[in-house]
Amino acid sequence: MPALAGPDEAIRATVTYLSGPARYQPRGAAVATELRLGQALAEGDIVVTLSQARVEITFETGQIVRLGALTTLTLETARRVSGAAAELSLAAMAGRFWCTVSGLMAGGRFRARTRSLGIGVKGTVWRMDVAADGKTDVFVYDGTVLAEREGEPPIAATRLQRLVGEPSGPVGVAAFDEAQDETDEWVRWNKSRDRLRVMVIVAERRGGEKLTGSFAENAVLARFLSVYRLKLIDPEEAERIRKSAQAQAALRGDDAAAAAAGLEVAADLVIVGAAEVDAFQAPLPGNPWSARAALSARAVRADTAEIVAAYVEPKPRRVFDLTAEAASQRAITAAADRCASVFLDAILENWRKEARRGTQIDVVVDGADFAVLREVMAGLEKLEGVKGVQELYLQRRHALLSLTFPGDPSALANLIDAATWEPLRVAVVGLSAYKLELEVTGATGQPR
Repeated sequence: MPALAGPDEAIRATVTYLSGPARYQPRGAAVATELRLGQALAEGDIVVTLSQARVEITFETGQIVRLGALTTLTLETARRVSGAAAELSLAAMAGRFWCTVSGLMAGGRFRARTRSLGIGVKGTVWRMDVAADGKTDVFVYDGTVLAEREGEPPIAATRLQRLVGEPSGPVGVAAFDEAQDETDEWVRWNKSRDRLRVMVIVAERRGGEKLTGSFAENAVLARFLSVYRLKLIDPEEAERIRKSAQAQAALRGDDAAAAAAGLEVAADLVIVGAAEVDAFQAPLPGNPWSARAALSARAVRADTAEIVAAYVEPKPRRVFDLTAEAASQRAITAAADRCASVFLDAILENWRKEARRGTQIDVVVDGADFAVLREVMAGLEKLEGVKGVQELYLQRRHALLSLTFPGDPSALANLIDAATWEPLRVAVVGLSAYKLELEVTGATGQPR
């Protein structure tokens, strides 16, 4: 076992999701105790999940490890090796593991080992099933994973490839079917926690007239589709919302309307913008058409209407083609691709900061008058890890609270669901990446 890191070098790891029974054995302790939400973990600590349990561990440097039922994990290394570079290593004895590894600085490393394999990764998403006899199956969803054994060359697996390591015998690598893989509820649950749901609405005009294509949207969607961390709203859902009054108001610059449109389809982020093209036939050989696109867009959080990123085409570039339509399409597509690149960096960095902080959560409460809201606030403050519950507003039995919590909204939802609220009934009826929605009824089931 590696030596314990010094206090200035240690990287904090925190239990940010806990469902079902799990045990925690600190380094050097003779017995295990009950694992708790918000539990801080250090090098040498062991986590064991029991039947029907799920645990999420988040490192302050942004990496996430999730454990399924009947899983045993030892946190071997969690330290800074130089500056901000992190060195993290895990011993996976048995069970199901899901790892989302991002944000490692230059020189950082993330490793895992089983009785069959050593695993080396950097900036990737993968899961691992470890059988009692040590057989190890590794499924790669994004990036590259290296299977390593002493004295043997490493074997690489990339996106949608599977590594199989037996306790004795060669390591195999082959493709796996993603559709079949997603029949596993454990896989679906992890992907839903890993991804931000994004809706894109961009109005496109040339000479004041609406264009028939959706070139900017398609360019943004194409760039976003290549990023595992983002999940795009189904095109049919987006088309329905695009025609709504809220979407039209969003296109005119109303961020609250953009947020409301996103909430209708459970989007976490809404990208809304406009592209205006000017085109003319150039006095050049062959009389080609020249076009340039002025594109502006913003990414809005659906729960708070906060602008996460904004973009204005700094210097529209002219392109040439045989027709006005072709030149316009090329100009819009190029501008949208540049916009998508800027947005990807800003969105993912914002999300990484949220994951590392993981503290400020908005709670919407429906069905509570002033007195009942005070009961709900008092009940929330009794939940483990909850601090600083504040009322932001109360209007017609609709309230918004803000609180501090060491986990994410999913973890808080589990605590609320398990708490005793008598004579009230408090139910979690909505959940997004940043917010919870509660409905309060009285003992008879009628609104208070």
